Amino acid sequence: MSDLPVIFGMGAAQAGQSWLFNALAQSPDVRSLPLEELHYWDTFAPRDAEEHVQALNARAELMTERHGLDGPGLDLAELAAVLEYDRTDDAAYHAYLAAALVDHAGAYAMDFTPSYSMLSIAELERAVAFSSRSVFLFIMCDPVARLWAHVRMNAARRLRAGDDLDAKANFILRRALQGLEGHIMMRGDYASALRRLQAVVPRGRLYVLVAEQALCATGVAALCRALKIAPAGVPADEPVFQPSYAGMDPAMMAAARWQLRDQYDAVAEILGEMPASWLPETREVSAAQPEEELSQ
Repeated sequence: MSDLPVIFGMGAAQAGQSWLFNALAQSPDVRSLPLEELHYWDTFAPRDAEEHVQALNARAELMTERHGLDGPGLDLAELAAVLEYDRTDDAAYHAYLAAALVDHAGAYAMDFTPSYSMLSIAELERAVAFSSRSVFLFIMCDPVARLWAHVRMNAARRLRAGDDLDAKANFILRRALQGLEGHIMMRGDYASALRRLQAVVPRGRLYVLVAEQALCATGVAALCRALKIAPAGVPADEPVFQPSYAGMDPAMMAAARWQLRDQYDAVAEILGEMPASWLPETREVSAAQPEEELSQ
C-alpha cells in the first residue's frame, strides 16, 4: 500500500463536484491534475478502458493540432497511456499522480470522478488499498433536484428543432420514474452508494458532503480543517448549489418525491437527520397522488 496523499471525489452527476474540485485546488496543500475526472477505478473492464482511451486520444490529437506538441494534448495522451497500461499493480496510475506532487511534499493529488460512487465493493476495496493516505469525498444534493438537473441535461442533448426544453424534460422524467431511463435513476442511488462506501472506507477517511451546505466558503473552510490542509481561499460565502425545479411539472415533482422517498430516508438515517436545505415538509405527498399521476 502506498502513502500517496489523494483526494477521491465522487457522487451524483450535477451535484457541484467541479466547483469543489476548483475550490480545493486553490489550497497550497492540494495539487490539481490537468483533468478533473481521471476515470481510473471505473475503467478496469476492457471495453470501458478502450472507450475512454479512444476519447482521450481523439481530444489529444485535436488539442495538439491547436496548441502544438507541448500543449494540453500531451496531458490527455499521458492519461490515455495510464488507462492502457497493465493494471496489475496500479503503478502507472501511482506514477501519474505522484508526478503532480513533485516538489510539493505532503500535498494531495485529486481525482474527482463522479461515477466512482457506482463502484462495486471489490473495486472500492482496491481503491481504498491503493493508499493509506487517501480520503473519499461523497457529494450529494437534494435527490429530486439532482434528478431534475440530470433529466434537463439529457433533454438538452436530445432536443430537436422546435422542441420545448421543459416539455422534453418532463417527458424524460416521466419515463425515468416509470423505469425506462434506468441510467438516470441509478446515478442518484445515494443509499446503495453510501452503504458500500461505509462498508469499505475506514472511519476518518470518508466525508459525506451535502452540496447545498458544503459548497460555499464556510463549507470549504470546514473541509480544509478536517483534511488538515491550508485554507482554499474561496471568496464568497454564498451557497454555490441552489436546487432548481424551474420548469418541473408540480405533479411530476410529487411523483418524484414519492419514488425517491427511500433515498431521503436513507440519508436521514446515515447523517442522523434530514439536511435542512432539502425539500420542505410542505412538499410531502400522499401515497395515492403520485401513483395516479404516473399511471396516466
